[in-house]
Amino acid sequence: MTRGISLFSLFILAVANAALIVFAPDMLSMVIIGIMLLVVLLASGFGLLQMISFTRGFRTGRQTIQDNLVSPTDSAWTALMSLDDMFGQKTLDTLFEDYKGKIRFQRESEQTLNELDDYINEDTVSQRCWNGVVAQVPGTLTGIGVLGTFVGLLTGIGAVSFSSTEAALESIQTLLSGINVAFYTSIAGIIMSILFNIIYRMIWNVTMRELDIYLDDFHKYVIPTVDEQERYKEQLNREYVLERLERIPREMPAAFGAASGSGGSVKTASGGMNERILLPQIIQGIKDNEFGFALSPKHDIHSREIISTEAVIKWNHKKLGSIPPSIFMPVIEDNGLITKISRHIWEDVCKQIQYWEENNVPHVPVAVNITKVDLLSDKGDISEFFMFMLNKYNIPPRMIDIEIAMDAFVDAKDVAVDCVNAFRSKGFKVILDRFDGNFVPLDAIENLKVDELKLNISGYDTKDSCTIIDEVYDQARIRSFVVDCEGVKSMEQVKALRKGGCRLAQGSFFSELTEPDEFVKK
Repeated sequence: MTRGISLFSLFILAVANAALIVFAPDMLSMVIIGIMLLVVLLASGFGLLQMISFTRGFRTGRQTIQDNLVSPTDSAWTALMSLDDMFGQKTLDTLFEDYKGKIRFQRESEQTLNELDDYINEDTVSQRCWNGVVAQVPGTLTGIGVLGTFVGLLTGIGAVSFSSTEAALESIQTLLSGINVAFYTSIAGIIMSILFNIIYRMIWNVTMRELDIYLDDFHKYVIPTVDEQERYKEQLNREYVLERLERIPREMPAAFGAASGSGGSVKTASGGMNERILLPQIIQGIKDNEFGFALSPKHDIHSREIISTEAVIKWNHKKLGSIPPSIFMPVIEDNGLITKISRHIWEDVCKQIQYWEENNVPHVPVAVNITKVDLLSDKGDISEFFMFMLNKYNIPPRMIDIEIAMDAFVDAKDVAVDCVNAFRSKGFKVILDRFDGNFVPLDAIENLKVDELKLNISGYDTKDSCTIIDEVYDQARIRSFVVDCEGVKSMEQVKALRKGGCRLAQGSFFSELTEPDEFVKK
C-alpha cells in the first residue's frame, strides 16, 4: 500500500514537471524546466526509488522473521542463517551476509553478539540511497529557477535598444518576453522544489519507520540487543559462579588479616550472600596466585588503530576457571583486598612490558588502575612504588598510564591531587577513571591537572548513553578537558562519540579482552 502511494507520488511529480514544460511560454523556459526534470529523474532513480526498494526489503524481512517463527523444532536464528535472501533486496541481503559472518565467529568464541544495527542502520541506508545528495535537490531546483530568472532578465535587457521607435517597441516586447521567462522559471522552480521535498520527506520517513519496526522485530524474536545480552549473561554468570562456589568447602585462611591489607575491614556479617560465598574463595585465590590481568585495547575511534591498552584484573579460579570481574570486584574493593591484588598486577604489567621490549614485540602503553583504597592505604608516595618498579624492570614512564578512580577525587581529593601531581612530575600520563559524566564534583577541585577523563558508559543502554555523550562533550569543550570513553558497545555510540570529538575508545564494539602473551599491536 505505502509502496503504491510512493510510486504514485513520483508519478505526480513527473507529470507536474512535464506539464510545466508543455505550458512553458518559450523554448528558453522549456530548456530550463527540462534541466529541472533531468535533476528530478536522476534523484528519483538513484535515491527515491532506492528508498522505496529498501522499504519493501524491510517489510519482506519482517515477514521472513514471522514465517520462521512457526517452526516448532528450530529457533528463528537457525532458520534465518540458512537463508540467502532474507530481504529480497540485493544491498540489504549483502549487508546481512556480512552480519551473519560476524555472528558465526562471535558464537563460536562465545562473545556478546553484535547488534544488527551496526550493519543495517540509518547511516548505511542513507549512504546507499544518496540521501545526502537527494536532500539538496529541493534547493537545487529553486536555484535553477532563480538562474532562469536572471537568464530571462539578461536576455530581455540585452535586447533593449532606443535607436528608433520601431526598435524601442520591439525591444520592449523582447524585455517583456524575458521577464515572462524569469517569472515562469522562478515559479516553476519553487513548485518543483516544494513537491519534491514533500515526496522525498514522505518516502524517507516511511523507509526509516520500516527500518525501526524491522530492527525491533529482529531484536524481539531473533537476537536481543547487546544490552539485554550482557545483562542476561551477567546474571547467568553470577548464578552459575555462586551456585558452584556454594558447593566448594569454604575455609577461612589463617593469613586472612595479612591478605586483607590495611585499607579496609571484612564485612562477612553484613555483606550478603555474594560476599559470604566469594570472600573465602578470593582470599584463598590471592594465596594461590589466581589473580592476573587481561588487556582491554584502546582504539583510535576513526582508524581503529590500537593506541594504548588497559590492564584489567582477572580471576582464574582453580576449579571454576575465569570468573567475570563484575562478580568479584565489588567484594575485593569493599574488603580492602584490592591493594594487595593491585600491587601484584602492577608488577606483572611491568614484567610484561619488559618482556615485550627485550623481545622486540610491537606494543603500546599499558594503563593500570589505582582505586581510592589504594591511595588511602599507601603509607608513602604511591608514585615512588611505580618508580621503583620502572627502575627494577628498566622501562620508561611513558609506557605506563595511571588511571585513578573518580571516587578518589571526590572522597579524598587532597590525596588524589597530590598523587596526580607526583605522577605527572615523574613523566606519567594520568587519567581520571570511572567518570560518570558529572562535572560538578570536578569543578570544586582546585589544580586538577589530569591528562584525560575516561567516561564510562557501560551501565547505560544505547539511547541513554548517546544523550549523555552529547552532554558530556559539550561540557568538556567548555572546560577544555580531553574525554575518552570506555564501555562502547554499538555503532550508535561510536557515531555520537565521533560527533562529540572523542579520540580514544574501548569496549566490546572494538575488541574483546586479550591475554598479555597474545597481545599484538594492530
